Formats: sequence, structure tokens, C-alpha cells
Amino acid sequence: MTVDELIARGLLERVDADSKAARELIATATTHLLSARAIADSDTAGAYQLGYDGARKAIAAHMTANGLRVVKNKPGAHETTGRYAIAAINDDAEAIKVFERL
Repeated sequence: MTVDELIARGLLERVDADSKAARELIATATTHLLSARAIADSDTAGAYQLGYDGARKAIAAHMTANGLRVVKNKPGAHETTGRYAIAAINDDAEAIKVFERL
């Protein structure tokens, strides 16, 4: 599915691109991933959640920088985030597949 199809289906919407907000999301994502690594041995479940949130926020940063966001009043926002990653980023298809499995 393409980004345009996600928009046409009402899963994504166009908004003003916001590079500052995108940078803030990347900073938060980075913190989550570093924290996940730090606690992985002592709190596997917590590390998993932080890792997932870090990946999700990195994808959201890409959306934000490109003037898109997931429509909030629809179910399946996390799935839409994964679909967006496949459609828009996809330079590491295996990493995107891992995100979808999470």
C-alpha cells in the first residue's frame, strides 16, 4: 500500500511539516532505545516496550517531517504506523518487518 492509498483510506492525513517536532521525536526515540539497551538484562519486558516505543516514535518523526500523521480517531494507529514505514521508508525492509511483528 502506498502513502497516497493510506491517505485515501483516511488512515493518514496531511498536516504542516514540522522539523522541530520531528527532531524532538528522534531525541525521545533515541533516549528510549538507549534506555532499553541499558535495562535489557534486568527488565526484558520493559526494554521491549521502550524499544518498540523508540521505533514507533522514529517512524512518527519521519511522518512529522514529511507533513503527515496517523488519523487519531480510527482504530489501528500502530498498524498504520507500520504500513507507513513500509510505504515511505522501506530502505531496510527487514527492520520494518521486525517493527510490524512487535
